[in-house]
Amino acid sequence: MEEDIVIDSRLKDLLDVLRDQHIGHVMRTNTLDDERWTLKKIVDRVKELGESGVNDLRRLLAPGSTSDLFINLGAAQALAALEDAGSLGLVIYQAAVLWDRCVEKGGGLDATIHDFLTVAKKLIPIALKNGPLPEGVIKALTIFTEGIIDSHSGGYIFETAAVTGHPQLKEALMKAAYQSRYKGLLQDSRDDWELRAAALFALRHFPDMQASMLEAMDHPREAFARAAARAMVEMLGILKDCREWNFDLWKEQAMEKVPPELKPKIGKGLMQKLRGELVYDRRQFFFWDACRDVHYRVRRP
Repeated sequence: MEEDIVIDSRLKDLLDVLRDQHIGHVMRTNTLDDERWTLKKIVDRVKELGESGVNDLRRLLAPGSTSDLFINLGAAQALAALEDAGSLGLVIYQAAVLWDRCVEKGGGLDATIHDFLTVAKKLIPIALKNGPLPEGVIKALTIFTEGIIDSHSGGYIFETAAVTGHPQLKEALMKAAYQSRYKGLLQDSRDDWELRAAALFALRHFPDMQASMLEAMDHPREAFARAAARAMVEMLGILKDCREWNFDLWKEQAMEKVPPELKPKIGKGLMQKLRGELVYDRRQFFFWDACRDVHYRVRRP
């Protein structure tokens, strides 16, 4: 760690350990459990120090700090564990610094941006309890959403933007989902549609998007339609607190809780009528297939 910022010595030592463990995890020489244990020790130490401990961590993230990138990440993760909503702007600032570096290099986004935005995603709901988010946070997330420079970074950027619930970011996500315009991606390419599907899926955080999801489930691009189906499953909340292990039995119960458009009907053929065989249209097929996937993840042993 750089010596320009003086912090509690025990806290400094623990942050150094966490940095080495994070690098070791990337190199597969240690596990996430090691990092979680050290992070808990950092949080405990900050609680012992009180306000001065929180301020030590915040100073590491502040503009002008020259501390190591992974030290900053450890500080951000500790502040999130402490639910320090006041540090949200500093965490976004760190992500913005990394963003600028990647743009200058003209390459893909640094994986550490994902880590900082994951921290921000945890802090945003806490910060919203105290009032509107800072304008700088909204502006930065809008720039991230509108300026994605590789096809693998969309999901976590879109998710972080969506949890703000902000109208400006909803508009940016709508453009990301319905307008193909990303640099370096061929229009209508697979990567292009995967990005658009990720933006659409993130829009599930806006309750008024339910009708749009129903419409998108009939989209000719399967990736886009399936993203809308997965989003609808979450928006309806029909698998929340699911206790039924058998999917077919659960499905019978859930059928009463979904919009009419998603309820399959008995086929018109004679044998279909005799057997009570349900016929699914495109939207219904994708929706219930998404339900099956989510049910398996929720109820698997």
